[in-house]
Amino acid sequence: MKSKEIILRDAFALKWIRKFRGKVSDSNIRNIVEILASPVGELKYWFTKVRDENVKMFQYKLGIVVIIKNEALYIKEWIEFHRSLGFDKFIIYDNGSNDEIETVLNKYVKNGVVDYIYYPGKNRQCDAYNDAVYRYKDIIQYMAIIDADEFILPSIYGEDVYRMIDNILKSNVNYGGVVINWLCFGSNGHIIKPDGLVIEEYTRRGLEEFRANQNYKTIINPRRVFAFVYPHFPFYLKKCYGVDTDKNVVKTYTKIGVYNKLRINHYFTKSKEEYEKKMNRGKADRSDYRTMDDFYMHDVNDIEDNLAKEYATNVKKYI
Repeated sequence: MKSKEIILRDAFALKWIRKFRGKVSDSNIRNIVEILASPVGELKYWFTKVRDENVKMFQYKLGIVVIIKNEALYIKEWIEFHRSLGFDKFIIYDNGSNDEIETVLNKYVKNGVVDYIYYPGKNRQCDAYNDAVYRYKDIIQYMAIIDADEFILPSIYGEDVYRMIDNILKSNVNYGGVVINWLCFGSNGHIIKPDGLVIEEYTRRGLEEFRANQNYKTIINPRRVFAFVYPHFPFYLKKCYGVDTDKNVVKTYTKIGVYNKLRINHYFTKSKEEYEKKMNRGKADRSDYRTMDDFYMHDVNDIEDNLAKEYATNVKKYI
């Protein structure tokens, strides 16, 4: 682990640091304060104990935390797809959208499915994740930490995602999260945005061996998480760690994919037109911008894969 990551891990564990980062844009000032605060966070790390939660009742079983910018065209499909799989709470951090996303989300906010949090500023992705962990850790049993172009789904249509995650994480007190590998989908040859759902129009993906598929995201037990420094996985409390769906311990930034139970369909490119818009709005975790090189690298269309498309009928009922 790099020294900078250790400092951030420890600093992010302190509640006042999360508030401070939200108000101070100067990265040099943030760095100085985080260095000064990290010894206190380190003490908190060593004295924080894993809590027994065998009899605890949670308001929500399976939630998703996401930070978005200008996803109004896609967010209903993404929400309804995951609702069809049993996800019952969505924490949506808005990183400065200007596409009337609040109006789109209004009905979901009113019925309690979505908590909408306006969260502008640069490099806010891990800040949002840490805020969600500490704000909702006693309300949501398990949290998926993913992006709006990522769709979690079982490898066999209709399988119960919650039961799968619950069975894994309850089997060992040291299991802090379940890691799920990407399967990257390409453009399907679309230049212009097609009219159908994402899960209908983008059905061609790269092979499982495609290098980017070694990346993964995590469904966490938030009460086992210390802090997010990197968007794909957290640092856990001492003695806790992430595992894949076969209960293999995962302590690396990337791993060979395990797809026998769960997967994440990652619609990174979509059409060339849609990717260009995505490229222009920048990233949530750092200040640089994507390039067309990223499009061509991820535009993999090797095989047809219609598993997500099987959920399209249910999704269309509610959007």
